[in-house]
Amino acid sequence: MKIDSCKASKLVDAYGNAKDASGLAGLLGAKWWPAGVVAGVFYGWAWKNQSAVKKCASKGTGIKFKEVGGVVTGCTAQ
Repeated sequence: MKIDSCKASKLVDAYGNAKDASGLAGLLGAKWWPAGVVAGVFYGWAWKNQSAVKKCASKGTGIKFKEVGGVVTGCTAQ
């Protein structure tokens, strides 16, 4: 799954305003993500791995998330 640089920036910016994974999902909106990943699984992973997500987006690029069997396992900059 890939998100563009604008969405990557919004994701990183949302961490400061969210208190948990549900709050992150609420701030970004259910229709915000591309299809293909179960939203709850993604938001949970993104919340627990904030430093990894921030590192993947640190160059102002989009983010490519690796998904295996419906489970997000990592990210890289696009």
